[in-house]
Amino acid sequence: MNSSPALPQRLLILAIVLPIATLIGYLLADPAEIEAFAIVGIVVSVLVLPWVLKWHHPMLVLSWNASIIIIFLPGQPALWMLMTVISLALTVLNRFLDPNFKPILVPSVTWTLVILATVVLITAQLTGGVGLRSMGGNVIGGKKYYLIWFAILGYFALSVRALPAAKAGFYVILHFASGVTATVGTLAYMAGPAAYFLYAIFPTDYAMHLVSRDFSTDYMASNISRFSGFSVAGQALVPFFFIRWGVRGLLDWTRPWRMAGLLIVVGVSLLGGFRSTLGLFGLLFLIQFWNEGLLRTRLFPALIAASLTGVTVLYLVAGSLPMSIQRSVSFLPLIPVSKIVRSDAEGSTKWRQDMWKQLEPEIARNFWIGKGFTASQSTYRLEQEALRMGLAQDYEMTILAGDYHSGWRSILIPFGIWGLLAFLAFLAAGLRVLWINRHKGEGTFRRVNLFLLTYYIAKGVFFFAVFGAVASELFVFTGLVGLSVSLNGGAAVAKSP
Repeated sequence: MNSSPALPQRLLILAIVLPIATLIGYLLADPAEIEAFAIVGIVVSVLVLPWVLKWHHPMLVLSWNASIIIIFLPGQPALWMLMTVISLALTVLNRFLDPNFKPILVPSVTWTLVILATVVLITAQLTGGVGLRSMGGNVIGGKKYYLIWFAILGYFALSVRALPAAKAGFYVILHFASGVTATVGTLAYMAGPAAYFLYAIFPTDYAMHLVSRDFSTDYMASNISRFSGFSVAGQALVPFFFIRWGVRGLLDWTRPWRMAGLLIVVGVSLLGGFRSTLGLFGLLFLIQFWNEGLLRTRLFPALIAASLTGVTVLYLVAGSLPMSIQRSVSFLPLIPVSKIVRSDAEGSTKWRQDMWKQLEPEIARNFWIGKGFTASQSTYRLEQEALRMGLAQDYEMTILAGDYHSGWRSILIPFGIWGLLAFLAFLAAGLRVLWINRHKGEGTFRRVNLFLLTYYIAKGVFFFAVFGAVASELFVFTGLVGLSVSLNGGAAVAKSP
């Protein structure tokens, strides 16, 4: 057969591809230019459009915890925020085009989130608006409102359609594991200026403790190397062990590599220097142990003995561990750590306590109508000048930014009692859904549903008792509930086989 008609087609493809490849190569020669990333992003978006149309929902699930930013969009939103808009828009379009498509809805969760979003909107309008400095606004702090609204929209984007049953467990593991990308920000700084171009894709947040170490004039801070991204990566990998084997499987002494792998991940994550990391892992283990019904088995005394052995070993070797790990375990009683580490940890605790004491009048003042998140640029400049002249405490700038390092304060002060009640109503509705899916969901997803419930409870306890910020952590709760709804097709009604 004569194949000559195929030749013009190939020439046409080359005529299109070669100029595009040349343009991209020219732009990437200077990757620091934001315009270059914008054009490359547009080209890549066009190329991946067919896959996005088909796999937008799994892509949203996988990107939910990824530490990736879209640098060429205003405010540099996270990847999961962009995927939320894309996936929700395509789902709505599909609803109009396909009359047989039925979205998954859980009314109790839906209405509580709608009420919470309404309270946030009313408060924002009463306290200076929702303008963004990145969009030319004259106020600072409006991004926190959008983080809350995107977390709420993200729930609907996640939950409105079911995950493919054959790969649902795999998607759930990757949903958490995508958080490993937080290490890139830390590793890029460790690698030096040659790797700084990675900050066009990955945020700089997880390099800030290393920056403080190198440029701080404080003796204690300059002697403690804290690798923040490792802590986030550990929290991203630990769910794999619980979902894959559960506590019963981890305590199977005939397969010691399981527990060894978990301990290695926990140990590396402690390099972040966050005391809350070890506390969260311990709470996760205890709640999962309880939920698996192991409290009245012979594994319980074995766990007590192993814990005592571990604490004894830690007591003996604590002084020789890296200072960041010493800081992570410094809250444990009787554990001997460096005086520098002890002083730094106690100073951090005192700093928070002083800030919370300063906030007591704010709680009463903003009980009914919250103060919101925004403040004018002139207010920020005045506060910075007062701090520079020694007329203000360093935590006053943190208070102005609305970062109270306390979960319930981060809701009550900005949004008043109505915001706190709406948030608690959502948590209760979400807990009910997770509890139902844990006990009545498909047996295939038994371990997944069990861990989602465990993680939800642990994060809720930590949010109120240890550390929390509603603007940056609401997406964790909406993500867990949305994932459970998508996995089980709503709130399960059938008993597990």
